[in-house]
Amino acid sequence: MDSNPPLTDSQLVTAIVQRDQQALAQLYDRYGGKVFAVALRVVGNRHDAEEITLDVFSEFWEKSERFNPARSAVRTYLINLTRSRAIDRLRWNSVRGSDRGSSQPSVVPEQALPGHEAPPDAAAMAAEASDHLANAICRLGMDQRRALHLSYFEGLSHREIAERMKIPLGTVKTFIRQAVQQLREALRSSDLGDPP
Repeated sequence: MDSNPPLTDSQLVTAIVQRDQQALAQLYDRYGGKVFAVALRVVGNRHDAEEITLDVFSEFWEKSERFNPARSAVRTYLINLTRSRAIDRLRWNSVRGSDRGSSQPSVVPEQALPGHEAPPDAAAMAAEASDHLANAICRLGMDQRRALHLSYFEGLSHREIAERMKIPLGTVKTFIRQAVQQLREALRSSDLGDPP
């Protein structure tokens, strides 16, 4: 049994800069799940989220010397990079869809699994739901929006959000719960169902 303590993030980055593939594997083991979860929340389908996760770690491997620990923690850097790549993917999917003259939305419902044909109007309904959801998010209170953003797009825990916003943990949970409930109600009132 290996009695050595696990390497810190800083030690892993130093090893990655020196082209240590084992260090990259350890970093992936440590943060791959969180990166995938953030990507999935943004793009809405597992295939794109898996590709984004691989892209993020590939880019970190190729450009690890650019990482500046004085500017952010490794986890924060990876989450921000993930969010940026996921938004790029949404834009690319949107442009690709309009180039084909398609009304297919950039966010594919998770229910549309390979081998299962969606109803012909499913793409239009998903696009409408996406637009309606964006409008509903704009109607949330500023604190609710911020808490939701920190949770779903930056991947912070409720406790980390409470520290960042300098508010009690229970208030964070209330903001997020109320925001999700309001979004559900907004989608129900539009006859589009629950948010994905």
